[in-house]
Amino acid sequence: MFEEQKVIEEVRRRRNDNAISEESEKNELEIKLPDEREKIFYGKIPQDLLRNPKIESGPKALWALVHSYAKEKDLNGIPTIFTSQEKMGKDLGVTDRTIRRWFEVLKETGWAKIKRRGQGKSNVVLLYSKKR
Repeated sequence: MFEEQKVIEEVRRRRNDNAISEESEKNELEIKLPDEREKIFYGKIPQDLLRNPKIESGPKALWALVHSYAKEKDLNGIPTIFTSQEKMGKDLGVTDRTIRRWFEVLKETGWAKIKRRGQGKSNVVLLYSKKR
């Protein structure tokens, strides 16, 4: 919300600035701000994971993607998601095999836990905000 106010103030300031010509005002981009009722979620990643040079960027991107799938109520605890590896692979532009490999890295380094629910059922993914 604070960022939205800053953008609005900057646009108003520029419109009132005499240095802006009438022509450039016509060419100004329209800024559409989201409705306050809209919920915008971002994939976040812990700094310790992000800055770990021993972990490649793929597993880090996967952690952020999984976080972005979490429900709002889960973001205060340990986010748990039910999303297929195929969907994650499609979102990141990689194969589901690559997703499984990246999950193994996150699991081995203590950033995620995968609970298998049985054949034909999706796995449960738990993300940790601190290495375990």
